[in-house]
Order: sequence, then C-alpha cells, then structure tokens
Amino acid sequence: MSGIARPSSGERSPKLDQWAAAVALAIIAGALAWAYIAYDARWIPGADAHRALLVLCLIVAAGVGRALLGYRAAPGAEPRRPLSPVLVCGALLGAAAIPYLRGLSIGYLSDDFSIASAVGEAGSAAEVVTSPVFRVFYRPVPLLAWWWMHGLLGEQTPLGLAILSLAIHAGNSMLVYAVGRRVIGDSYGALLGAMLFAVHPLHIEAVVWKCCLADLLCTGFCLVSLLCLELYLGASGPRRRYLGLTGALCAFFLALLSKEAALALPGFALLRVALGPAQGRVRRLVTVGCAYSLPLGAALLLRLWSIGRIGGYSWQLHSFWDRAPSGPLVQIGSFLLPVHTALFAKAMAVWLHVAVVVLMAGVVVWLSRGLVYVSGRRLLLWLGYVFLMAAPVSPYPTVGPWLEQSRFAYLPTIGLAWLFGGVCAGRGRGWRRSGAAAAAVLAGAAMLTVWYTDPWREADRLADTMLAAGVEVAEELPQHSGGTMLYVRDFPHFYLNAFVFNVGYGEALSDRLDRPASVYTVWYIGGGLGSGRLVRMDPKVLDVSVLLPGEYVVAWRPESERMEVVRAGAPPSEGAGSGVLP
Repeated sequence: MSGIARPSSGERSPKLDQWAAAVALAIIAGALAWAYIAYDARWIPGADAHRALLVLCLIVAAGVGRALLGYRAAPGAEPRRPLSPVLVCGALLGAAAIPYLRGLSIGYLSDDFSIASAVGEAGSAAEVVTSPVFRVFYRPVPLLAWWWMHGLLGEQTPLGLAILSLAIHAGNSMLVYAVGRRVIGDSYGALLGAMLFAVHPLHIEAVVWKCCLADLLCTGFCLVSLLCLELYLGASGPRRRYLGLTGALCAFFLALLSKEAALALPGFALLRVALGPAQGRVRRLVTVGCAYSLPLGAALLLRLWSIGRIGGYSWQLHSFWDRAPSGPLVQIGSFLLPVHTALFAKAMAVWLHVAVVVLMAGVVVWLSRGLVYVSGRRLLLWLGYVFLMAAPVSPYPTVGPWLEQSRFAYLPTIGLAWLFGGVCAGRGRGWRRSGAAAAAVLAGAAMLTVWYTDPWREADRLADTMLAAGVEVAEELPQHSGGTMLYVRDFPHFYLNAFVFNVGYGEALSDRLDRPASVYTVWYIGGGLGSGRLVRMDPKVLDVSVLLPGEYVVAWRPESERMEVVRAGAPPSEGAGSGVLP
C-alpha cells in the first residue's frame, strides 16, 4: 500500500484509479485470450459472436478506465529532435520489406491463375478494363497493373508482382506515417504506428497473395486522398485548398476503381472535418461532402458503362447492418491478438501457445492503460476510422482463429496503428520505458509475420506439386480426336488457411498441357451409381451424368501427392454403369 498515495477527503487518487483500471482490463484481456484458444469459428456456432462480445467488453472497459482517469497531457521534457526523412524512409522500408522477404518466392495461388489467364488473353488495355474476371466487382486499376507487368516480364510476372506488392506495402506504410503525423500530432508516435502497420502479421495475406494487389492499391489511394484532405484543411490560401481537394478527389476515384472497400472513405472524411476546428466547420462539411460525391458517382457510372450493372454494393451494405458491430470488433480483436490457431496447434506445445497469448494480452493491457494520454477527440477519430472503413467488407467472413480473410482488415486497421502510435507518443517524452515496450511489440509482431509466412510457402509448394501431377497423368492418357477432358476432384482448397486451389486449377493445368485439353474442378458429386450428377465451377456446362470417350475423373491423393484416374469415359452402349460417376 505504500506505493499508492492516500487521497485526501473528497479527492480521488489517480494512482489508485490507474491500478483499478489495469486490473479490470487484465481480467477482460485474459478472458479474450481464453476465447481465442477455446473457440473455433469453423466448428462452433456463434464463436464469432462470443469473440466480438469479448472485444466489445474490452473496448468498453478501456473506455471506462480512460474516462475514470481523465485525459492527461503527455509529461513535458526536453524537446525531441526532428526526425530525418532518410531515417523515416529507411526504418519503414526495412520494417515493410524484411519480414516478407521469404514470401517473394511464392508464385500464383488460387484466384491468381484466373486473373493471369484473363490478362494473358487481353489484347489491349480496353479489353482489360472491361474484363469480367472479378464477376460482380469492377476493379480496372489492379487489372491494368497485372496486364502491364505481364507484358513487361512475361514468365517472370509472379516475381514481379511479388516485388510490386512489397513496394506498394512499403509505400502504404510511409503514407500511414505521413497522415499519422497530422492525426496524431507527433512524428515519433506516427513512426511507431506506421512501423506496426508495416510488420503486423494480420497483413500477410494482403502482401504475399498476388490477388490482393487490389487491397494494396485501394489502401494506397485512400491514404493519398486523406493526406491531400489534410493539406486542404491546413492550407492557408485558396489555391492550395483547391489543389489539396482536387488531389483528394482524384485519389478517391482511383481507390474506388481499385476495390469497393473505398466506399466508406467519404464518411471518414466528414468525421475528420466534424472533429476539426469549429470555425467554418459547416462550410467545410458541405464542401467536402459534395466534393466526394462527384468521384463516387463517376465511378458508379463508369462501372455501369463497362460491365452493365451496379450490383454488388447493396447487399454488402445490407449485410453490414446485420453484422454490425461484430465485423469491426472481430477485426479489432484479431489486430490486438493475432493468433494463428492452426499454426500454433501444429508447431508448438500448448503451454507455449498459452504463454504467447498471455504476452499479447499484456500488450493489450499496456495499450489500454495508455489511453489516458489520448484525447477523446482523437480516440473517436481513430476508432471511427476502423468502424467506417470496415463497413464495405464486413459482409465477408470476418477474421477468425486461422486469420482467414485477413486481407479485409488491411485498410480498416490503419486506425488501430494510429491508436498505437498515439499511445506511444503520450506515455512519456523520455522514450525509455514506453520506447522499450513499443520496440518489443514491433519485434514480436515482425517475428510472427516471418513465421506466419510458412503456410503460404507450403501452399505454393503444394500448388506446384498438384500441377506437376496433373500434367503427368494427362500425358499418360490416350489421345482423342476431340481432345481430353479432365474432371479433377478432392483437391485441397487451403493449407492452414493459405489459399492453394480454391479456384483456378483448371486454368493453370490447361495452360501447362502441351496438347488440347479441357480441365474442370469438381465441387460436388451426388447421387448413386447410374444417376451421378457432377456440379463444377464452369458456368457453361453444369451437369454431366455419363462420361464419354476422352473424359476422365481424376482425384488428388494427398498421401502420395499424385493424381489418379478413378473413372474413364466409355460409350453408353457398353453398359449403363461403365461411364457413370461413382
């Protein structure tokens, strides 16, 4: 009790309040860590709701603790030296590149093959822009990047796209710093927040999977738009304000043409203006709201002209209200506790798994206690960013215990990186204890990122093995005048949540075969012998009951890592069951 000052009559002890809040947050963080171990969203109904509820409790407890303690300005000390631009760029480039270097060798996976096939068949940029490869979505900017890289590098396109993705991720980290300097108000805190964004293991899927180039580009253009918006709000003359707003609108338009996740950006822009200076606030709100509606309308019209429909938005927004606020809360929980349950269970002892989660929970407590140094306005701005930017992506499966679908958290969780930077900036001007804690958090996140790359490397090896096995079995089959048709089944969709061939195997194998062949991947086989029904991904031909000559059902055997012919086609006259699927 000697370490806690006794308050006088009618006073509250800030130290006692701080300890009380810390104990409450430790209990709730421990419960959240236990939930991540005990629940598995793939098999236990409602597990996502349990985790979301616990994250909500954690946030509420942190907010109550912060309100209890009140806002305290950071303790004054000697002025900090300004950060060198060279130092900032070097630190962020290293943080963004080094943990992902092992992922440069990863080639195409799943959807990548479909995109590569569509891009390879396009003869001009106009054909690329109108390509329906993304189905109900319209994303011409990433498709143009793929087409440009394919024309420039040819067979080396996968490596070129990997380098391009890494470069864009590094650029996004620098933009997180540039915008963070203005919304945090401290360059050191902005640097630490940007470094956490750069090394965070939740971003592996977005960086190493080529298909996620759309997420990277959309995030980059959104950050450029926000940076230009900050320049507009801080401009001293009309010319600078005009240039800043024009840049913000152009970047927002490109973000919309990269991915639909940018749809919520105008909402955050209005929130940013609303939390700014009171003088001229209404005028700025009207100006920014009307201005951001222009590129939004233009993007919708361009989409309608190119692919003939605007669908694909309404159901997203409707589903957001069904999931709100669980979608953003689960993303927050995964950012705070990035536990890859399957990878831990496969490679580590249970006690070590628990120890790592306990350390993560300690970081959550440290971060929550530091909220006392963050003003309520900035806290509302950063958490508002997370919830608003999660709106267009929340209908998709939220980030779960295997870090599945984590690419959808790449853009929204920037607000949490700013929150981390803001807490680091406010905990102390001396940067001794708080600086050491922040460095430990960054080092731990970087090590997890390096380790979490392993499933993607193994998925890449498995994809290459499956393609080689498919080529081998196809070459052994007899030639037919009408060509060979393969129906491939039992192939792995994922490896520890890293995509293998959820889609794309047909295109990949067809491109590798030296003779005419059609390859389809089987999703479902139902019915008994004589009434088999084959449902496959190709929308042109959905049903087949009897295999004809030249048609084969091929199955993947994971034990031997080979393809095996399990049924060959034959004329119907040879018997009712000879060519029927099992």
